[in-house]
Amino acid sequence: MCFFYLFTLPSSCASVVIVVLDGLGNLYLGPNTPHTLDGKTLPNIDVPEWMEIDCSVVVRASETSTSLAILFTGYRRATPETLSYENATIFDIFRNHGYHVYGIMEQGDNRYMLNELDGAISFKGDPEEMNLVFTGEAGGWDVVDGGYDGWSIREAIHLIDELAHPFILVVEIASIDMAGHRRGVEAYIQEAEQTLNQLGELVDICKEKKIVVVITADHGMAFKNGRGGHANIPYRFTDEVRIVPLYVSDPTSTPSQKPPDFQMYEEDVAPFVLSLVGINETPRYHESREPIQAHWKILGVIVLFFVNVFVYALLKRK
Repeated sequence: MCFFYLFTLPSSCASVVIVVLDGLGNLYLGPNTPHTLDGKTLPNIDVPEWMEIDCSVVVRASETSTSLAILFTGYRRATPETLSYENATIFDIFRNHGYHVYGIMEQGDNRYMLNELDGAISFKGDPEEMNLVFTGEAGGWDVVDGGYDGWSIREAIHLIDELAHPFILVVEIASIDMAGHRRGVEAYIQEAEQTLNQLGELVDICKEKKIVVVITADHGMAFKNGRGGHANIPYRFTDEVRIVPLYVSDPTSTPSQKPPDFQMYEEDVAPFVLSLVGINETPRYHESREPIQAHWKILGVIVLFFVNVFVYALLKRK
C-alpha cells in the first residue's frame, strides 16, 4: 500500500492529465549523480523551476508497453493484455465515476492500450479496430535532425479546452527516449530539458483550470560507450533505468508536508492517482489480487492435498 495517500487531500471529480515521459530517469534530475555502466559521471538535467521533484517510482519493467500496463493496472506482473481484462485498469474505475478517457500516444500505442481509450491520437493503429471518438496524425518530430517539436504537448493544451469534464488524458512523450537511443547522452539531456520547459505551459494551464497533473515515466535510460539503452541486460538493472520521477500538481487540494525523497513502487501509482480525485478504489488486480497466479496457488493446494493422501495411503499399507 502506498503511504503517500496520507499526505494529500483529494479533489473530487477533477479532471486528470497523466504525462508519461518515455525514458526519463530520476537520477538525471538531481541531486543524485547518474553514471554510465562503466562508472563515468554523467551530467544532470537542468530542471525548470516549476518542477519540484520530491518523489520517485521504482518501475517493474524496463520496456514501454509492459511498464504502461503495470502503471495503469497497479498489477506488478501485468502484460499489455492485462489492460483488456474486466475492471483491470484505472480507466475502468474512472469511467464508473463518469469520466471519459483519452490519450495522445507517441509510444505504447498497442491495441490493448488503444482499446482502453475512448479516443486517441497516435502514431499507428487501425481506426477500424478501435472505438475512437477522435483520431489525428502525429506531428513531425525528428530527434535526428534537430529535435522534438512538442506536438503532443500542443495537442494536449488544445484538447483540454475542447473535452467535456471530467476526463482523464494520458500523454505519452517519446522524444527523450528516442534521443538517448539515437544520439547519446548529450542529446538525451538536451531533449529532456526542452521537453520539460515545454511542459511548463501545460502545467500552468491545468492549474488555472483546476486540472490535476501527474508526470512520471515508464523507465529511465542508461548509457555505455555513448549509446543509451534500458530494456536489455545490463542496462535494465541500473538505477538510471529502474528509478523514475513522480511530479504531482493538484491545484484543488492542499498538500501536507511530505517526507523527503519519498519513493513508491510502480504498482502503487494507479491507486494513488485515483486517490487524488477522491476515488477510494483500486483496480481489480492491484496487490495480491492476481489474475493468473491465484489459479496456480489454488492448483498447488489441490495437488499438495492429493500428494498427502497418496503418501498416507502408502504408509497405511505398510
